[in-house]
Amino acid sequence: MGAITLKKPLWSVIRIWLTVLLILAAVFPLQGAVSAQETGGDGPEVDPELLAEASRSDSLDFLIVFGGQVDLSAAYEMEWSARGWYVYETLKANADSAQAEVRAYLDQVGISYQAFWVQNVIAVEGATQAAFEGLFTFAEIEALRVNAEVSLVEPVEISAAGSQNADRSVESNLIHINADDAWALGYDGAGSGCGEHRHRCAIYP
Repeated sequence: MGAITLKKPLWSVIRIWLTVLLILAAVFPLQGAVSAQETGGDGPEVDPELLAEASRSDSLDFLIVFGGQVDLSAAYEMEWSARGWYVYETLKANADSAQAEVRAYLDQVGISYQAFWVQNVIAVEGATQAAFEGLFTFAEIEALRVNAEVSLVEPVEISAAGSQNADRSVESNLIHINADDAWALGYDGAGSGCGEHRHRCAIYP
């Protein structure tokens, strides 16, 4: 009887731990998928910030980055105009091919997106958690990245009086080309312009 009495508390502890593990598995189903993505495997690399957002939101904005490097070496032997068309057509064809199945999937689940051929990237807007996780199965996807917002600095207005009294010190690169000497002779560039074409600069009145 003594041996049976010792086993009962042990079985109770095991049942409690099993119950806790089942509850955790039910409450945090996404965390299992997240861990699989972080530790590698066949799925794409996913930004930690995006994973954290996916655990608390059902409307996600992010970038789908496709792998593969396009060989554009043939363009170096081409005339300028032909080179531009070759690069455009090659990159666009590569992006259309690489993104085809992913675009079809996004259309099927009703997710808004915009495709870019230059970087071979798709910008996704308002994806659900389920749609986000569905992208883990596409081997052609290299990474899922946060679509970071870039804020532009507003220009600062300077009054005419303030600009006249501003520091007029000459930068070292201008002194190197004797620009300060030209200014001292009265040449300030007024009435002239500068045009650039194929890395060549021409001054004209």
